Amino acid sequence: MASKDASCGILVTRLHPGRYTVALDESVPFGETYEAIAA
Repeated sequence: MASKDASCGILVTRLHPGRYTVALDESVPFGETYEAIAA
């Protein structure tokens, strides 16, 4: 469910080739999508 104050963006994390997680993240600005690779 989207927050009414629109404070989160989307973080897509690659766990390994072909495996990803997608989450709302407060460290990502609203309206943005960031990508990360899990270590």
